[in-house]
Amino acid sequence: MVEELERQGLKRGENGLKIIMMCEIPSNALLAEQFLEYFDGFSSVRTT
Repeated sequence: MVEELERQGLKRGENGLKIIMMCEIPSNALLAEQFLEYFDGFSSVRTT
């Protein structure tokens, strides 16, 4: 996805562009540190 954004002229880090990962399952949170190479932050949804 990041490569496609760059082909469209949208480069991560330029003009404040950040790539945010949606954490929808617990393992995403447990592996968050490993994902930081690819994402600038995380978002999660709490369901009850």
